[in-house]
Amino acid sequence: AATRPDTRVLGIAALKGAAFLKDDVSRLLAGRLIMADAWEVLLDYHHGGFAKTTPELLAFMQRMQSCHPLPLDPVYTAKALYAIHDLLQRGYFSAGQRIVMIHTGGLQGVRAMP
Repeated sequence: AATRPDTRVLGIAALKGAAFLKDDVSRLLAGRLIMADAWEVLLDYHHGGFAKTTPELLAFMQRMQSCHPLPLDPVYTAKALYAIHDLLQRGYFSAGQRIVMIHTGGLQGVRAMP
């Protein structure tokens, strides 16, 4: 599908050292009608690596769950939502810009939490 000029796709890497994902995505999109600069994989929101957490991430999960009935897990969902929240705080998105979060992982990581 063709990409609208005002549409961007951000991927949030949940694992450390995931720069290879950029090449993987580029290969998967080769020959498709998607603008080369319409997507990005963000590598700085892994919180220590796959299935790892930080006190900051756990505190964010608690704050979000106390305000919203949204199930979060520390492996995928919380990291993605944390990234969006952080990017909003930093002014990454334009005022009035629509943000859609698509979470494709599971909530299995929450079962391992105390």
